[in-house]
Amino acid sequence: MLFAKVAGKATKRMVSVLLIAACIIPVLSGCGKKSILQEKDAQYKLVSLNDYELQNNVYYIKDGTKFYATYMPQNNGLNSGNSNLLVSPDRFAWLQKDYSLLPTLYKDEIIAYASPDYEISGIQLERLQYCGFSFGFFGGAFDSEGYYEIDKGSLIKDTDAAAVFNKYSSSTIKIISIDGEPISPDMINATGLFQNIEEDSIHKFEIFAGTKYDTVSIKADYMYFVSYELYNMNNISTTKNGYVAISMPEGAKSGFYFVDGKGMFKYCDFKKGEESEDKILSNESYYQTEEEKLSLYSQQYSVNIKQNTKNVTFTVNYEEGQVDKNSIYCILLAPDETRYIMEADTTSASITLDTASAGRWTLNISPKNLVVTDINVVSDDSRKDAYSVEYYYELEEAETNYQFWASFIGEGEVWGTVENKDGKTQSMDIIQQYAPAEYDSEGEEKIKETEGIISVVYPYIPAGTYKMTIYHYEDTMIKEDGHNPYTGNLETEIITIEE
Repeated sequence: MLFAKVAGKATKRMVSVLLIAACIIPVLSGCGKKSILQEKDAQYKLVSLNDYELQNNVYYIKDGTKFYATYMPQNNGLNSGNSNLLVSPDRFAWLQKDYSLLPTLYKDEIIAYASPDYEISGIQLERLQYCGFSFGFFGGAFDSEGYYEIDKGSLIKDTDAAAVFNKYSSSTIKIISIDGEPISPDMINATGLFQNIEEDSIHKFEIFAGTKYDTVSIKADYMYFVSYELYNMNNISTTKNGYVAISMPEGAKSGFYFVDGKGMFKYCDFKKGEESEDKILSNESYYQTEEEKLSLYSQQYSVNIKQNTKNVTFTVNYEEGQVDKNSIYCILLAPDETRYIMEADTTSASITLDTASAGRWTLNISPKNLVVTDINVVSDDSRKDAYSVEYYYELEEAETNYQFWASFIGEGEVWGTVENKDGKTQSMDIIQQYAPAEYDSEGEEKIKETEGIISVVYPYIPAGTYKMTIYHYEDTMIKEDGHNPYTGNLETEIITIEE
């Protein structure tokens, strides 16, 4: 009986322990889930530090008495190319939830930098242009069929596009259309990203994955930024707090910045609480002109062209072996500020343009320590005696397979260009030039003037203002001009003149 009683007590005790454990387990389990969620949220929260906690070789944003580390976006394109040379569409960044990790610098606050070196100099600041939202891929190109082809290696991790396209075994994806509209160059920016897409909007894509045709829906779920402007940060002062204090350039605009290739932050050109932080999305330019922007990191040379000239070659010669060939960049800036990238080798850089307009052209050569030995501008046809006629047209909406044209009479040479509102030009081609045969009542062939048509056809052309310029000599006369959808034949009659 004693044994039985003892056993009974033990049994009760065991039951009690089991009941207590059973009650504790759900509580612990619930705490675990909450802890995991908190950890996930914590990774997207800024961490404040005191000045004695700052690490070497990290840029921090000071806000009152606290400091926040600048943020390096994950898997970004900011490390492509030479970051200390020039603004390039190849340099870009994208953000999703990690947008919250960008610290904000307000006017009259400073960037802090701790270093084992006493002398700190040569800090470069790069501004990034906010470009809105897009899909999770970049760097595609149009193929011969007009499809936009992307390599799956350019898919952005953790985006909806990556989740959708990675289901296919093909290494490339060909995009046929978006929301039923064929993909056109106007939809894509210089970085190879779809532009002007609304945040979190879902779009229907027609694609080929290998030989498999499919339709998929993809969300525009990340914001992107592209290299915009460069500055030198020279306002650096030593403190007794273990860091140097770096001030923003005088007159810097609100926006997104990348400091010295190490971290990104937001900047507001006003004191905290004075204005809305939405101002950082405005992309207001710091520089007044494109030439001023390029002058920061390049040596500049100017060339004056007195009149519109055809077949012009610009050449820059420099000493060989001073710097790595891949570090040399030469940009030609037209009078209308259109940029042309010159092809550079070990001793020279050059570019040939079909037409160079009258005005001042600027050659921007980087790096600044490259020794330039000579600059030449030559043309195989100066066309000093040529006349030019300009025509302006307004397209109210975008068009496909659209042409600009002019008809002429005479045997002289004729050439022309069509220029859009951004200063980009397309050369025109002569598609007809002949002397039509006609006979009088006695069967004798009449002598007639040579007739011709010069034209350019755009597979796709956005709405806007366009300028067509036709060049010709005294022995040629322009008769008619126009623009209309291209159907394979010009919808105009050439008026002929009989002698």
